Amino acid sequence: MAISLTTYTAATNKAVLERYMNLPLPDNKILATYVWVDGTGEFVRSKTRTVDFHPKHPSELPIWNFDGSSTYQAEGS
Repeated sequence: MAISLTTYTAATNKAVLERYMNLPLPDNKILATYVWVDGTGEFVRSKTRTVDFHPKHPSELPIWNFDGSSTYQAEGS
């Protein structure tokens, strides 16, 4: 069955989200979430990555670069 773009909603399907949130994570892995205010100054953005150690301080985490164009922090050219 095809879904019409006019009837499609972007609402989160809670069952799908729960399925992924319940995936097992190995004991030697940590999810590190990077959070920042975007270039508009109005919205909070975040990205999560998996690391194989338990950091004691944020400075121990790897620097995560991005171009910033999607968050209005750079032109992207």
